[in-house]
Amino acid sequence: MPPGFAESPAQPVLDLSATHAAGKAVLPPYVPYKPPLRVRAKVGPGGRVVIPAAFRAAAGMEEGAEVTLTLHGPEVRIITPDGAIRRAREIVRRHIPADRSLVDEFLAGRAAMWDGEA
Repeated sequence: MPPGFAESPAQPVLDLSATHAAGKAVLPPYVPYKPPLRVRAKVGPGGRVVIPAAFRAAAGMEEGAEVTLTLHGPEVRIITPDGAIRRAREIVRRHIPADRSLVDEFLAGRAAMWDGEA
């Protein structure tokens, strides 16, 4: 279970109105909390949408982090670079047997290439 999540889909056990000196919501990683799967938000000036603190924490997003937006029909999806890497690894794992190492094959190919030039 990822840090910051409760074992059951219980209601939050943390008051998200707590703030620190900078006035930002605080979600300590040790507090058991499971965010809702869906919230309503409004599109503000310039197309801005606020991502709730619990969603940012669950997705590993920090202020200033870069994210990728993709359009899937009427849906806009947001993914972090780490999330994209995880997704790519999952796709590769579905197509490559567990006993096969692409890294070893790549390195063997590189070694063969260098041996040919020597």
